[in-house]
Amino acid sequence: MLVSSPANIRYLTGFTGASSGLLLLPDRLVLVTDGRYRTQALHTVSAPHLSQHGVEVIVASQRSDTIKRSVPKSARLAFESNEVSVAEYERLRAELTGIEFVPTDDVVLQARLVKDAGEVARIRAAGAITDATVEDLVAAEPIGWSELKIAAFLLERMTAIGAERAAFEPMVATGKRSALAHSRPGKAHLEENMVLLMDFGAEVDGYKADITRTLWWGELPNDLETAYAAVRQAYDAAVGMLAPGVAYAAVDDTTRSMFREYELEQFVIHPSGHNVGLEIHERPFLGQHHQGELATGNVVTIEPGVYIPDVGGIRLEDTFVLTDAGPVALTTPTHSGRTDRRRVAFR
Repeated sequence: MLVSSPANIRYLTGFTGASSGLLLLPDRLVLVTDGRYRTQALHTVSAPHLSQHGVEVIVASQRSDTIKRSVPKSARLAFESNEVSVAEYERLRAELTGIEFVPTDDVVLQARLVKDAGEVARIRAAGAITDATVEDLVAAEPIGWSELKIAAFLLERMTAIGAERAAFEPMVATGKRSALAHSRPGKAHLEENMVLLMDFGAEVDGYKADITRTLWWGELPNDLETAYAAVRQAYDAAVGMLAPGVAYAAVDDTTRSMFREYELEQFVIHPSGHNVGLEIHERPFLGQHHQGELATGNVVTIEPGVYIPDVGGIRLEDTFVLTDAGPVALTTPTHSGRTDRRRVAFR
């Protein structure tokens, strides 16, 4: 099998460099990279999830040269169809005659969906940094700040506290712009009696946390009071659903039924959550059209939301790991809601 996904290569070998491919052979793993990463690869790669195999590092300008030397002509070579471009696929077929190419989808991801204790510890650490960043923002009392300034604050504080980097570019939206579910921060300013919606997370050793906080200083706009109540109930109901064996779609059905009762279902535009780990969105999602069931060791978000055009949006999100005893929060559930003025000394 030829592995092309950077996240899958990192999972299988620990290698974090770009421009690489991983060839899985019956007796060994071959990591193909270029000269920029030779030293890094030789000193860092191992096979933590395939401990019976060694990892051979080869510096080559073309993956096909290595495949040609390592794979018999009569072999079947699996590849990640969602990672290989049409152009690369056609080139490999032309250069590697006699080899049967077998498209696969999410083979390594299926293993990644169940996290071990070390992976959970990294996500928990990322969650703690993310939680602390929210506390620092509230302490800074950002009334009058632009969305861009709030986003910059989140990025700076996460790295100052100990994050390797942000898990993704923070999404920050104020007032009516919060109806844009994945809004990039802009020049709009946060004022009292206005919703602030922030979706962000920290990354620790490659593993990501993911939260959304909906905050306001003063009073919640009347048009959003019902929306907040509905989202809060949907969030609580979805968390209560988290257990091994529960269908992904069933979690989403639960939140949608709650919104239906409030006559808000038409303002629901995304699934109720997703798996998370080395990537911020790991399939499958907790959505209507996604097959499969939750399992012990899954790390998932719960993030119901409603988005009313020209009014605003409400979303609540936290990260959880599933255990046999139930879900365990890896971020602090949920500190969204009204925020009192309480300017304190900034640490």
